[in-house]
Amino acid sequence: MKYSKPSLSIQDQLALLKARDLIVPDNQRAKRYLTFIGYYRLSVYFLPFQNNKDKFDSGTKFDNILNLYIFDRKLKLLVLDAIERIEIAAKAVISNYMSQKFQLTSKPLEDLLRSVVDCRNLCAHHERFWNSSSKHSISKKSTKLIANGFSENNRATYFQLYIIDTLMQKITTKSSFVDEESFNKYKPKSFEALMSGFQEYKD
Repeated sequence: MKYSKPSLSIQDQLALLKARDLIVPDNQRAKRYLTFIGYYRLSVYFLPFQNNKDKFDSGTKFDNILNLYIFDRKLKLLVLDAIERIEIAAKAVISNYMSQKFQLTSKPLEDLLRSVVDCRNLCAHHERFWNSSSKHSISKKSTKLIANGFSENNRATYFQLYIIDTLMQKITTKSSFVDEESFNKYKPKSFEALMSGFQEYKD
């Protein structure tokens, strides 16, 4: 396979970002993150700050991108922690207790757990989780059982987090899923608005 674009040095990557109107107050700091995180990995976090292709929105700073990356990394750690508990609980009681606890038959429960596995795989392989999409669509019947009235995209991050949050509330009486202090420091305003909507579909 031949690549048409030449590989850029760290200095050239930084120059490219500046040419696209990204504000970089500290060159050495930015170069360090480009070296140890990588331009390609950070590039998926450019998109919320680019209404026009290859051009950053006015006033966008390097820290805006870095903070979104850190937020996503912390979000994935929280999701993995929650999923570990869900998987252990599911394996321990999948055929009996869990079906009664959640009032779900095996097929809807399988739907929800498959979505959880998609989340786990994204997080475990260090892929972008924020604003991602599950590989599997959950049936309308399963969606209605866990979130009656929900009619939006059930493959979106919002609904994946809703599933995890709902299952965590069944497994443990105290979940720190949205209360982690170090996590909250970096979360974007859109996440806060998203999480506040969870209650709308609760029983």
